[in-house]
Amino acid sequence: MQPIRANDDWAMLEPEVMELDGRLDNGTAPDIEEDARLCIQSGARNMVFDCRRLTYMSGAGLRTLLSLAREMKMAGGKFSICGLQPQVKEMFEAAGLGAVIPVYGNPGEARARAA
Repeated sequence: MQPIRANDDWAMLEPEVMELDGRLDNGTAPDIEEDARLCIQSGARNMVFDCRRLTYMSGAGLRTLLSLAREMKMAGGKFSICGLQPQVKEMFEAAGLGAVIPVYGNPGEARARAA
C-alpha cells in the first residue's frame, strides 16, 4: 500500500483488507475492533473485511462491524465486507446491516467498488 501526502494528512491509496478467520464473537471482536481502529487512526480511509473464512458471527461481531462502519464514516472513509458465508450472511441480513455496510462477493469486487 502506498501512502499519499496531502495537507499534512496521510491517506492510503488502496483499501486496507483485513482477513477474518473462524469466529467473530465476544472473544475475538475486541481485538479485531482494536486492530481496525488503529488502521483508521493511522490514516486508512478505505477498509474491507474479507469474511470468506469467517464461520460464525455473534451479536458482538455485528456490533463491532457497525461500530467500525460508523467510525470510518465519521473519518470520511469507506467500510465494506466481502465473502460472507451463508450462516454469517443470514445473521448479517437479519440484523439489517446490509443497508449500512456494503457487501461484496469477493475481495477483488470490493477493491474495485471501493476505489
